[in-house]
Amino acid sequence: MLKISRLVFSILVIISSLYIVITKNFDWIPLMLVALGASTFVIGISEIRSDKRNFWGYLSLGATFIVLYTLIDLLSNSNVFS
Repeated sequence: MLKISRLVFSILVIISSLYIVITKNFDWIPLMLVALGASTFVIGISEIRSDKRNFWGYLSLGATFIVLYTLIDLLSNSNVFS
């Protein structure tokens, strides 16, 4: 289940990033950040649940919180909802 989720979120990040770069339509950045946060969260959980329990799982969870903070800051300072 985690492998499928990681694949889906990673593909969504790549597609939305390519769309943003090609069309120069930056209104899709919040969607890309949500997918990126979900992708790093799933990667972190899968690393922690593995038998290795190394540093990279916790680093991925930290990166998730940074991405989600950036998303909240972006949404609060923009006119996305107005």
